[in-house]
Amino acid sequence: MDNAHEGRVSFEGVQPAYLGALSLEDFEPARPVALEGRDAGRDPYARYTLLFVKESGARRAGASALVYKVMNSDTEFFALKRLRPMTEEGTLENDMTPGHSARDAFDEEYRTQLDLSNLPCFPEVFGRGTVEGDPAILMEWVEGETLASAEEALATQVAASGERCA
Repeated sequence: MDNAHEGRVSFEGVQPAYLGALSLEDFEPARPVALEGRDAGRDPYARYTLLFVKESGARRAGASALVYKVMNSDTEFFALKRLRPMTEEGTLENDMTPGHSARDAFDEEYRTQLDLSNLPCFPEVFGRGTVEGDPAILMEWVEGETLASAEEALATQVAASGERCA
């Protein structure tokens, strides 16, 4: 550790100067959390509500949400999926589909991911809340290949009929 960070808490492999903090407000846990022993007096959801994110990194963008790799003070990593900004009508700023509610679709996605998180090989969902008023889902961070990077490999697989899958 260099002298500039002397006396500060250091997270393994991450320099504190590059971290930004965010608060997951109105946290609704996916499952109850029971604390025992020395943690009994602690807020059971504190590990999910104060999170740190590299301001410049580990962000992935989808059609309706941004996914950040975040870390708590115990150096546990999570995926935070945050709905993109919406208009006053509740549609995404870049979505012109009439009657489409981005928040409703995001809520349905949360329920679906929660159901799937009980199955093997699916990321665990810890809960949901808001970040600066935007809905957010907190789930297990999984290292590996993204669908975008696997797209070419998936496109070259051959279907049972012998036709190339698109």
